[in-house]
Amino acid sequence: MTSAIDAGGTNLPYPDDYQALAKLATRPGFPIRVSNLLFAQRPGTEREFYEKLSVEEKANVNRAASRLNGYVFDGAGEVLVWSSADFEDFMAPRPDLKPQMERDLAEVIRLVAEKQWPIRQHATYDQSVSRILDVFEPIFKETGYRSRWGIGGMSQLAHRTAIERLSHAGAVPNTALALVTELFRDWKAPVADKAREIIKWYLAEVQKLTTEAHKKAA
Repeated sequence: MTSAIDAGGTNLPYPDDYQALAKLATRPGFPIRVSNLLFAQRPGTEREFYEKLSVEEKANVNRAASRLNGYVFDGAGEVLVWSSADFEDFMAPRPDLKPQMERDLAEVIRLVAEKQWPIRQHATYDQSVSRILDVFEPIFKETGYRSRWGIGGMSQLAHRTAIERLSHAGAVPNTALALVTELFRDWKAPVADKAREIIKWYLAEVQKLTTEAHKKAA
């Protein structure tokens, strides 16, 4: 493993619970790259948290002593506001997002979008994704937002809905492989040859499946 992304976690207040990792990053030989997405740990403090963060932190400033992009604050996520959070327990009834979600989320997302910070929002259900995108889309347009953003943790239906709306808004769908190869910066690393093997296999499989699909459609 060469890199890791902290997509944001509960019960991990920043910066207190990040001190050990931040200290390790300042030492020579820090072995991996880590980027952090952060969110408020208590409902009702979201705007205050991001306002404070915007003063105290700058995105993509490397704090690792001996590794390029070794330890950075990346952006906001994964629970931008607590009223926008649902969960993945498909054995339980689907949770409805709170009525004030749009107001809460708009207040925070405008602040984050103006900073051009990357964003990751957790959502599981189609109903949640649709309401969240209804907030994102006009504010992104209003603020000229051009940074990376995504919605993760979805059901299959929610994923399809998000992809369709993202494409309609001008996003270009990509593959996990393309993302990995773009972010894989150290091609001289010991694991690079293994990565090349996987990429060659993947491209051959894509070509084979594409050919088979064309034959069936003919």
